[in-house]
Amino acid sequence: GFKQLIPYLVLTCGDLVFHYRRGAAGTEARLAAKRSVGVGGHISEADAAGGSDPYRTGMERELAEELAIGCGYRERPLGFIFDDGTPVGRVHLGVVHVLELDRPEATPREAALADCGFAPLAELRADAGAFETWSRLVLGEL
Repeated sequence: GFKQLIPYLVLTCGDLVFHYRRGAAGTEARLAAKRSVGVGGHISEADAAGGSDPYRTGMERELAEELAIGCGYRERPLGFIFDDGTPVGRVHLGVVHVLELDRPEATPREAALADCGFAPLAELRADAGAFETWSRLVLGEL
């Protein structure tokens, strides 16, 4: 009866946006092979033991597991994704954070992030049909 909160982190550097294709090693089979602009994932019970803010602890853990960021950045909230139109969206509520990087330096730490890099926002919007639903929504708001 509840949606699970999912931190969805989007990396930008000026007009460039980090993107990737979800590889077969990913844990969410419903999203395999889809393109994405967001990283993040489930908050775990173990995150509650990490301090007074389990959400932030889980978000930072997910980011550290998925990417190595080689520069400074600023974080800003973008909004929520409430999407009852897909099986993934029916059970998850996306909490979108934009990480504005000083330089386009992000390296994947997981095989689940394939074919990644930075591209101009306009280029990604032009190919929006290849992206998962949440990414299409975010691309429209950036």
